[in-house]
Amino acid sequence: MACFLPLIGFLFIQVVVSIVGSVILTTKIMLTEGVTDPFEVSEMLLQSDVLMSITIASQVICFIVFLIFYITIFKIRKPENPVKVFGPASPFIVIFLFIGLEALISTILIVLQGVLPDLMQEYAEMIEKSGLADMTVLSTIATLVMAPLGEELAFRGMTLNLAGRFTQKFWIANIIQALMFGIAHMNLVQGTYAFVLGLFLGFLYKKYNSLYATILAHLTFNFAGTYLVGPLFGESEEPEVVRVILIAAVAAVLVAGAIIALIKDKKTSEREPMYMQRIHFRPEKQPVPAYAPVYGTMPGAPGYGTMPTTPVNPNVYESPVGTVRGNTANNAAQPTDTDQ
Repeated sequence: MACFLPLIGFLFIQVVVSIVGSVILTTKIMLTEGVTDPFEVSEMLLQSDVLMSITIASQVICFIVFLIFYITIFKIRKPENPVKVFGPASPFIVIFLFIGLEALISTILIVLQGVLPDLMQEYAEMIEKSGLADMTVLSTIATLVMAPLGEELAFRGMTLNLAGRFTQKFWIANIIQALMFGIAHMNLVQGTYAFVLGLFLGFLYKKYNSLYATILAHLTFNFAGTYLVGPLFGESEEPEVVRVILIAAVAAVLVAGAIIALIKDKKTSEREPMYMQRIHFRPEKQPVPAYAPVYGTMPGAPGYGTMPTTPVNPNVYESPVGTVRGNTANNAAQPTDTDQ
């Protein structure tokens, strides 16, 4: 199905950019730094700022590629006015919902540290090596700008709409795009909560019928994880139980209240949802006219459905027997040689 193509393209771009970027940086290190030892080169490549540069390069390419496909496939001729997407309270509902969702997921991950310590340790090391948790300019660009833009185009813009056009059922399309979104993160822990996040983002897209809403939500979620919720838990690997319970309770109330407000929000898009528009692989058949045209009086006859190239003589009638000239009524009344 075509709804799987965005995930394939997303992963393909990441792999290609990683390979090409590694080759370019390796060549640069060997020529400028004079390092020839493979182990030293690999260590230099695994530095967080180097990995982050490759990540941003792949994100930029993904954004450009999926933007072109999104505009082409769905025939976007005029960008939507972001002011018309939201009501007065809509942005605040979205922001509070996804701040609470991030805090709730973070508390669940902390609980899992005691249940699945090895798995969570691998996840923490992966995040640390990637540099995503660092508060640097590169990490900010990657997590708050490029990730919301590229991933929302790929999964809510492309995958959700393509899956919806094939299935004609939103809940199936939403599960498909959330699953593809989780797989794209390529690790079990992050992929699991990305699946949950994708479900919320899909419902948000259905509510406002706009990528502006999901981009704002995605940006808010990433911002809360790095700059808000993380500092609340502190730098300790095992935060205080009371603090974790308190944050979880506040987050649950925030999520529940935001969901109720989101349901009651009367602001909806006037446009037809793109995920409900069917895809036609063959041109539609033209209806057969119910009347007989002037030239070619029967379906299947020569010239049926076309206009005559020469003026029609009203005194000439083309019959299956032959040509009758003159007034057809008088000719029909006159006996023929056979009747005599």
